[in-house]
Amino acid sequence: MKIFCYGTLKKGHLRSRNLSEQQFLGEVKTLPKYKLYRLGAYPGLVQEGNSAVKGELYEVDDNCLEMLDYIEGHPDLFKREIIEIVGHEEVMAYFWQGEPGQDCGDCWI
Repeated sequence: MKIFCYGTLKKGHLRSRNLSEQQFLGEVKTLPKYKLYRLGAYPGLVQEGNSAVKGELYEVDDNCLEMLDYIEGHPDLFKREIIEIVGHEEVMAYFWQGEPGQDCGDCWI
């Protein structure tokens, strides 16, 4: 499964080691349909807005997906759903389910 990462799972960030054995497909961006919030130590993506959010794309196996679901608190804190990425189909991302934070444009850090 393809997963879009926009925060602490990106290379060089706190949780990047969780994707170290998965296939990195490159840097990508979403269609301009989303909004990214700063929520303290991590960002939260929501399905409303007009930002083309920048991130990284990975192909992950089932074991990694199960671990990511746990890390992201799926489906309560973040919910894994389809996202529209430029040039790709069938991509999933973790969407924030809580209150909005501070708008951080198209990229977190």
